[in-house]
Amino acid sequence: MIQILELEKGYAPIIVCDQCGLRIEDAELAAAIAPVSEKFQNGNRRVLHVHKESCFDEVEKMEGGKCSWEELSRHMRYLIHNVKLKP
Repeated sequence: MIQILELEKGYAPIIVCDQCGLRIEDAELAAAIAPVSEKFQNGNRRVLHVHKESCFDEVEKMEGGKCSWEELSRHMRYLIHNVKLKP
């Protein structure tokens, strides 16, 4: 999930792991997971941002192995493109 980190001189948006609640500091060590069981009426799915390894494995286990996923770094590039920003 995306949160705001308050700093002395402002704030910074950060990504927090939806499984353990800790900050994701390296996109290469994280994934975006879309549980197949959570389809919305319009066909879209919720996305979880998780650390790879144990957090990823826990989410996949809870979903019975029925998830689609991609590297968080790739997911973020697509997200930036889909809101018409340039990296």
